[in-house]
Amino acid sequence: GAGLFTSERKNSIIERLQVSNLSSFQIYLARLIPIVIVVFMGVAIAGVASALLLGAHWGNVLISAAIVLLTVTAATAFEMMIYEMTNSMIATIILSFGIVWFMGYVGGYFEAYVISDMKEWVKQLSPLYHANRSLAELSCMGHSSYVLSSIIYSLGMIVGCSGISLIIGKIRRAD
Repeated sequence: GAGLFTSERKNSIIERLQVSNLSSFQIYLARLIPIVIVVFMGVAIAGVASALLLGAHWGNVLISAAIVLLTVTAATAFEMMIYEMTNSMIATIILSFGIVWFMGYVGGYFEAYVISDMKEWVKQLSPLYHANRSLAELSCMGHSSYVLSSIIYSLGMIVGCSGISLIIGKIRRAD
């Protein structure tokens, strides 16, 4: 995504898009979809390679792929929202790294499930917890009670972050 936004800025594409007949939603989708496709393809290649070379088991592959796709889309929408808010790639990288690291900490990424210092209700606040837990359980047990909550969190982030991005984009476009 950083390359796309840098190229847009460098080649004055933002100004060109602002005078085009495209709606803010169309411009948003023209940015979101390619980023999601490229990131998901990279994750899919890594997933296939880990299965073939390392013997990783993904449980129900279709459900796991859907969770990964929704999580990638939610993360992209989140990062695009931060970019729209700050209009700075450096600020976006710093803020998103900090927020993702903190949510990963809260969501228990840095601890074992068996030995957990974090309260369960605090973990439940982290979208990363739901995605990670559902994928881990799918891999280990073949099913997970966190699949639905992971999907709901991701869809909520996609709709919420996209809505905020579109509102900010419309305000900027009006200026």
